Amino acid sequence: YGVMSIPTLLLIKNGKVVDQIVGAVPKQHLAQRLDNAL
Repeated sequence: YGVMSIPTLLLIKNGKVVDQIVGAVPKQHLAQRLDNAL
């Protein structure tokens, strides 16, 4: 498939990484993690 990298999302709050999401995740899971980080 020629995959070159894995999607990675770093959630940063006040200059510090508060969460890291690696790979594909369901929309509902992503929304929950974003809500928790806020």
